[in-house]
Amino acid sequence: MRNWFNLFDLDDTIINSKHRSKFHADGSLDIPHWEENSTFKNIHQDHLIFNMINVLNYFLKRTDCWNVAITSRELTDLDYIFFKTHNIMFDDTLHRGSSHLGTEYVNRYKLADYELKDVLLTNYDPGYGKGFAFDDKQCNLDVFHKHGFVAYNANHINYNEIEYTDVISSASDRLPNTPWKN
Repeated sequence: MRNWFNLFDLDDTIINSKHRSKFHADGSLDIPHWEENSTFKNIHQDHLIFNMINVLNYFLKRTDCWNVAITSRELTDLDYIFFKTHNIMFDDTLHRGSSHLGTEYVNRYKLADYELKDVLLTNYDPGYGKGFAFDDKQCNLDVFHKHGFVAYNANHINYNEIEYTDVISSASDRLPNTPWKN
């Protein structure tokens, strides 16, 4: 039975895709550049970030967790192929193309990363308790806290400032014991 709802940002949290990223002076992602570089070849040059993948895999193996990718970019079929290739099976995804954004945000590209994630979480309720959330940007972590999640900065985990095993141990202490998926 699912009890906990967890969030995982993608880029610079569990996936290194810097080779196809470009940012504006304000730090926001250049979405048109991103889309132009979201080719099969480029996406398959992305690689997983070891520490956070271990954390993600811990949650994916728990039968009581509903695990959701939440990203400021728009996911395409090529992204889902990447997930499947790397055996990353999210229960759901929230992104710029998500129906959870609502019709009042016709120009979804004008929303800042944290604004987008706030709207998505306001409109999304899978019916489970708030668990853990992981992102590499403080403004997004603040949004996750606002929505009731225990939030971790993925940079601290990926750069070994916080051991990923400590994060898993903390989650094990907070969440009751549960059967594991094979």
